[in-house]
Amino acid sequence: MLDVGSARRLLAEDGYTNQYIEGFLDAYKSAPGVWRAFERIALDLIARGKKAGAIDILGKIRWETKVEGGLDWKVNNNYAPYYARIFVHKYPEHAGFFEFRRVGA
Repeated sequence: MLDVGSARRLLAEDGYTNQYIEGFLDAYKSAPGVWRAFERIALDLIARGKKAGAIDILGKIRWETKVEGGLDWKVNNNYAPYYARIFVHKYPEHAGFFEFRRVGA
């Protein structure tokens, strides 16, 4: 898991400077289990030759934690591209797994 400062720099380099960044970084720091689950699910999908979007992965995390695990992590769908960017940074060999759109102003 990247430290928060490195995550902030990575996202800024990719053009992410919108109003959701600080909320994402707070969530990323306070709930590292969400990142670990995101990473695990994405790698599992890749290993099985499946594709899914980052929002799909966040939905699976919600399902696993709330329905199957008894937890209730609050994960904002607006954070999906940030988790995906960090994933691709950590696993550049899977750069084509997620499709990225241009960052808006």
